[in-house]
Amino acid sequence: MLSRFLKTYWVLIILFYAGLVLLGTLVLPGRSLYEWVQALIPPGRIQDMLVYPLQHHHPVTFAKLLRCADITLNVMLFFPVGMGILGGLHRYFPESKKIPCVITSCTGLLLSMCIELFQARLPHRIPSVSDVVANTSGTILGCYYAYFRLFRQERRMQQSLFPPENTNHSKLSKGV
Repeated sequence: MLSRFLKTYWVLIILFYAGLVLLGTLVLPGRSLYEWVQALIPPGRIQDMLVYPLQHHHPVTFAKLLRCADITLNVMLFFPVGMGILGGLHRYFPESKKIPCVITSCTGLLLSMCIELFQARLPHRIPSVSDVVANTSGTILGCYYAYFRLFRQERRMQQSLFPPENTNHSKLSKGV
């Protein structure tokens, strides 16, 4: 019963996440970053700090802020994608460690390229190669994060099943 609940729970989370991705990347018309900050950040010092370069349009600060935010959000957006794909592939390739990582990386690249190709068809979206690179990087980072978590989990499980023998050679050398 609990297993079925957890499966349903994860399916709902994945569907919600996919809906957010589609809504944020394809459906919403382009708004300025200033409007997003005003709408999402509560009034106060943090909002003032974020809005200041946007109001004065200092070209260097404004461009760096937009670029850093774009790259960071693209990496964060595809981080769970890499984790999820590797988690699913790990069940089908339990003996191999490299094949799921390669398939996950290629899947992230193809998914990102499909999103950018679809954005090229929309009038209010601008596709870019840097988005593909950032999305693929997020997939790879999520893949390796999940890989090391799974590797550590398997290692702990093996240690609990087969604990290391106590090899205390000092007793053997004394003849005890």
